Amino acid sequence: MIAQQLLSYIREQLQKGASYKNIKTSLITAGWKEIDVEQAFASLNQNPIQPTSQTSPLRRPSLVGVKKLLTDSVDLYKRNLRTFWGIMIVPTAAMILATSLLGIFKRELSSVGFLSFIVIAILSFVIQAWGYVALLYGIKDSGQNIGIKESFKRGQGKILSYVWVIFLVLFITNGGFFLFLVPGIVFSVWFSFATFVLVSENLKGMTALLKSREYVKGRWLAIFGRLLPIFFLSVLFTFGPALILYFSGLPFIVISFILSLILFIFMPLFVTYLYFLYGNLRCAKGEFTFSPRTRSKLILIIVGLLGVILGPIIMMVTGFASGLLIGLLVSQKNLNLDKIDLTHDRKKELFQPDQSSGQRDTEKLQRDSQRTSHLLKIQHALTRYYDDKGSYPPLLTRLISEYLPEGLNHQGIFDYQYRDLQNGQDYELCIDFEAKQRKCFTSEIK
Repeated sequence: MIAQQLLSYIREQLQKGASYKNIKTSLITAGWKEIDVEQAFASLNQNPIQPTSQTSPLRRPSLVGVKKLLTDSVDLYKRNLRTFWGIMIVPTAAMILATSLLGIFKRELSSVGFLSFIVIAILSFVIQAWGYVALLYGIKDSGQNIGIKESFKRGQGKILSYVWVIFLVLFITNGGFFLFLVPGIVFSVWFSFATFVLVSENLKGMTALLKSREYVKGRWLAIFGRLLPIFFLSVLFTFGPALILYFSGLPFIVISFILSLILFIFMPLFVTYLYFLYGNLRCAKGEFTFSPRTRSKLILIIVGLLGVILGPIIMMVTGFASGLLIGLLVSQKNLNLDKIDLTHDRKKELFQPDQSSGQRDTEKLQRDSQRTSHLLKIQHALTRYYDDKGSYPPLLTRLISEYLPEGLNHQGIFDYQYRDLQNGQDYELCIDFEAKQRKCFTSEIK
């Protein structure tokens, strides 16, 4: 039995003058099976509907729920697992190779090593972009069973356009986030489907972004609600493990490999979910004439520029104001403590002469001596870390558990000011003593 919703949508589009090809493409993109679409057209051809002035407006297909989007996405992912994973091997391998070579060229400070790294980084970036475009085509044309090789072939001509669309999305969205956060959230929903517009409708640059916004127009909250689940899932399966691995103390190359593997597994599923949502939204919106205005493009570019220029200034001013407010609150608290009506015995206890300034100096020297002992242990641990990994750690916390003795806990480490120098080939370790002046040490000073 042919779905009434499908028949209604086809009738509506035919009355608007949409072509058979465009209607069919929209429906298949939205997830309808080709055989169902063909049967619906055949049924309408047998019982043609002529548009009249008395024809009542037909209800457009509504957006499907999160559960169906997830179910359809998982189903398509499982049916095309071999193709999707085959495509993802290429950008994942390029990412792992680039991060591995980063550790090698990081030790090579010559111009040859630096230029080699730049060339490999650019090549890796292009390969990753090509892989992600191929994934979009693999998902879009999954009904044609195009396979891995054909996905890359179809994506070859869209690499630069894809990079440009991604750049514009990040530029404008980040600008919105800098301008008090809310515009960034709005832009993120508006432009969620820009890459799909590029691949499915061959619209490029700002036109792809504005077409994506046009699809979302009037349904922002509904789309936002359907994007939240996939956002939380991505945080759970990608950012969560990344945060745990960062503080694990594992070598950088191992962390990079694990995160690349996670991305390899889950990214096709996330992109498939977004593509089904795009197809459903496109079907619900119907065919429409779209002519982006130059003014709209300029406004978005200006917002991006304002965010990049004013964002850091706003953050600095906010940080300064917060620090000033905290300072005033602390001063006020100390002032109130001075006004406390102390009892006679308490006053005597507070204002009695100091028992022994010499004893106080001795305690300071003892604490400084302990700091010096800890300092030597930390320097020894830094040397061992360098011998094992070829560079000094970016944070002292990387030394915990494996290189530092148990007696020197986290709190002891935070008494020191540390930073790595020369891309991890040197370091500066500073400590504030109580009985003497602040001192700083490098790898050359033991």
